[in-house]
Amino acid sequence: MEISTYYFKGLEVNAMKRWVFAILTVAALVYSSGLAFPWGP
Repeated sequence: MEISTYYFKGLEVNAMKRWVFAILTVAALVYSSGLAFPWGP
């Protein structure tokens, strides 16, 4: 029981890390392309 709980928690953490990485990557691409902030640097 404890091992499976730890396993599922690990999967949740990996999924969250993947989501955060994907969001940051998309944000960086949009920012660098100047689509979201045309008034930025």
